[in-house]
Amino acid sequence: MKNLPLKSQILLAPAVTIFLIMGLIGFTLAKLNDIKRENESVRDWVLACTHAQGAISAGERMDAIAKRMESGKTDKDDDLHFSYLEQSRAFRDHLTYPDLFNKLSPETRDFFHQEEKNVKYRDQLDPAAVRSAMKKLLPRLEKVYRGFYVQKRSAYTDYYDNVNHITSQLISISLYVLAVSVLTGVALSAWTIRRTKGRLGQLARNAREICSGNLITPKAPIEIRDEVDELAYCMSTMTQRLINVVATEKVLEGAEDERKRIAMDIHDQTLSDLTNLSRNLQNLPLNNAVPNEEQAARIRRLSDEVEEIANNIRNIIDDLHPQALDLLGLEKALRSHLENHLSEPDLPDYFLHIDPDIDHTLSDFQRLSLYRIILEAINNIVRHAQCSRYEVECRRSNDTVTVIIEDNGKGFVYSQARHAGGHGLPNIEERAKAIGASVQWSESRFTSGTRFELRLETRPTTDAA
Repeated sequence: MKNLPLKSQILLAPAVTIFLIMGLIGFTLAKLNDIKRENESVRDWVLACTHAQGAISAGERMDAIAKRMESGKTDKDDDLHFSYLEQSRAFRDHLTYPDLFNKLSPETRDFFHQEEKNVKYRDQLDPAAVRSAMKKLLPRLEKVYRGFYVQKRSAYTDYYDNVNHITSQLISISLYVLAVSVLTGVALSAWTIRRTKGRLGQLARNAREICSGNLITPKAPIEIRDEVDELAYCMSTMTQRLINVVATEKVLEGAEDERKRIAMDIHDQTLSDLTNLSRNLQNLPLNNAVPNEEQAARIRRLSDEVEEIANNIRNIIDDLHPQALDLLGLEKALRSHLENHLSEPDLPDYFLHIDPDIDHTLSDFQRLSLYRIILEAINNIVRHAQCSRYEVECRRSNDTVTVIIEDNGKGFVYSQARHAGGHGLPNIEERAKAIGASVQWSESRFTSGTRFELRLETRPTTDAA
């Protein structure tokens, strides 16, 4: 039974109980049918005795009427004939009643059938013949009645004995079956509850381990039999994906930390050395007392080249780790980047709006990831969209940060662009996955173009924060 699905385990106890109860109902119906047969048997003998007694009474009245006809003491022959006709019909009805007639032996049935013809009413009725036939019929009917009466008394006795036995049997077996049904139902229900509780308890323990940070993938079931196995399989799969996401997040966080360290080293060492070199070039003395224009020009060119190299290194430092993001926040860092690098006349116009309290809801890694995701999306627009305008919005509603970037360019088919071999879309998706955000590309609200949307659930904030 351990391999039964959860639905079958839950239905097992009521199914067995219903089966036992149905068996008890069937047994009860069978015993009630036995009582019914006993009752019908008693009724048949009672009816047979009643009709035998009725036949005897009708026969005695017919014999009395025939005697009066034979004596000739009355002038009311029509009344006597009418009374005889009535009693003759009653005698025949009682004698041929199925409950009586079917219980007679074939010989007795033939005798009654033959003699009934002799006493049957006719126009030329012979009272003497009627009385002669009645002398044969009435004693035979009395004998039949006594036999039926004995059978009736025996049927009554058997009825009460059998009913008492059947009732006692029904009570004992009903109590036994009900007790077995209750015990079996309770036992199966307890087994189902214990087994289901054990399986759900294991899932709860696995969930607590995952929530506590112990990211160990729980063992997935070999076979999916029911909803609990499906839940266990989903938990195992989700844990493995969570481990992959956490690993990706750690890798990206480590990479960002390393980029920040390299940026600081370049800023503190290389950029400082270039600044000193530029200062020394500016203060370099000329060989002649009279300034040499050629030497002065060469020194100015070298100084300009050193300054250009320093500016390039500053750009590299900013790409490695944007210091403006740490100092000024997401909105000003993005605006500064757009004004410094993407505000040329031949580049698309842009609109930027970022809620001022965004930074309070984001961790440093989330803020940096959003910064790089937004810049990556903007760079994709500038390089590929062929648009004249794009808009960037970053809003917070309750504990959700939503980034929407739309352009009026030519648009693209996501499935084709995703597998075209570029790194823009995969980079965006990996960074979004690392911070637990979801991304989606769809049609822009402009006549043409693309809409990029990112949704990030952040930590709860208070007004005081």
